[in-house]
Parts: sequence; structure tokens; C-alpha cells
Amino acid sequence: MYSYTKKLTIVLGMVVGVLWGASPAQANLQVRLSVDGGAATLVIDAADFTSGTYTNTSFGGVFKIQVLGSASDNGATLSDLLSSTTRVQNIGTGTHTLTIEVSQNNYTLPGTVGADLLMTSSASGTVNVVGAGGPAANTETFQSYVNNVNTEFNITGATTSGPQTSSLNNPGSWTSAPNNATAVFTRTTAEYTVTTIQTLTIGAGGDINFSTQTNLVAVPAPAAVVLALTGLPFVGAGCWLRRRKALALNG
Repeated sequence: MYSYTKKLTIVLGMVVGVLWGASPAQANLQVRLSVDGGAATLVIDAADFTSGTYTNTSFGGVFKIQVLGSASDNGATLSDLLSSTTRVQNIGTGTHTLTIEVSQNNYTLPGTVGADLLMTSSASGTVNVVGAGGPAANTETFQSYVNNVNTEFNITGATTSGPQTSSLNNPGSWTSAPNNATAVFTRTTAEYTVTTIQTLTIGAGGDINFSTQTNLVAVPAPAAVVLALTGLPFVGAGCWLRRRKALALNG
């Protein structure tokens, strides 16, 4: 079976601080967070095509974040951008929104300048505890962006259909819809950037986890890759999340 996701190496207990003085050349896999539409804070600042994690017991005073991780790959057959967490809890007294932006520049594969790429995005997770406030207070959105501007967090260019959305108002598993949102992107530069934006609106007391992935393959893609992207998007993501939980419990 084609392996289409990367196995993350999670170093538990590692809290990645905000690197205020880092230049773009030094920080190419980045994650930033914001609460209720406020200013974004850079929380993961890693080298190209590696991984990083972040934990905070009270981000913005309202969210407890347990092992938020991200990783990226630049591959001849498939490139990707991944994110996951073992737990996000609203520890505040009202409904709040956490925005998670993940970005990686310096992609050079698959293909070459002039090639068309197919981008596919997916998001899923589990509602452990439904937050107060009903359906309007418990929602999720996810969208992926790819462009020829080699700068993190630039969301011009191609965008997957959506945004993909899900209700977080029922306990158990959830999957954003439409499932496997896609976009076709034409490379016009040697390097390109992929960015994802996820918003989690969670009522007071709500407790969830999530796993997202954005994959890029050449068009036309090999049949095995197409099968993996369209038929089994959450098998790898689920295994990743279960592995993170097991490490958290045993760490």
C-alpha cells in the first residue's frame, strides 16, 4: 500500500518557544495561533521539512493545548503538510475560537516548473466533551492554499474547495466536509508555499482533538497515489493521532 503520510517523531515535554528574532531564511515550517480573531503568535518555528511540537496549559487564557504538532515533506511523488493535536480544551467561561495557521515554503517537488499539481486536503478528529452553547458554539473549518509566492502564510493562488466544515456538537468522531477537497495548481516558480488555516470554535468546557493533512501530487497522479488520497485519507492520520496519544500516556 502506498504510504502517503509521514510518521512524526514526537518529543514529549518539548515546548517550542516563540522565536521573535528568527528570520524567514531560518524558519520555514511555521505554526501560529490566535484567539477570537486577535493577533497571531508564532508557536512552532522549525527547519525545512522537519517537525515541531507545542504545548500550552492556557493559550490566550482560554485554551489548553496538549501536544500540537506539525510536519512537512518535499517528495518526488508526494509532498505534504500535516498537523495534529492530542487535545484542545476550552477552559474559559464562554465560547472562543482558536485559529491554527500552518505554513511551509521552499517546496520544489513533485514535478518541475510548468507542472500541474493536484492538492487534496482532509481534516478529522474526535469530540471528547461537547462544549456549552449548542451547534453554533461548536464548529470547525479547514482550508488549504498553495501558491508560487515563496513566503509563509501567503494565501493567494489556488485554494481547495470549501472551506471544509464540521460540527463539533456531538461526541465521537468528526470529519470535515466536503471530504477530500481538491484544487489544481500550476507551478510557475522553482519554489512554492503551502499554507493551511483551521478554526476551532468551542463552547465552554469543550474538549476535542484533530488531525489534518494536505497532499500534493503531480497531474496525472500514479493510480496508487490517487487511491490513497481519495479512499483512505484518515487511516494514516488516525494512526498518527493514536500514536501521539500513546506516547502522551506513556511519556
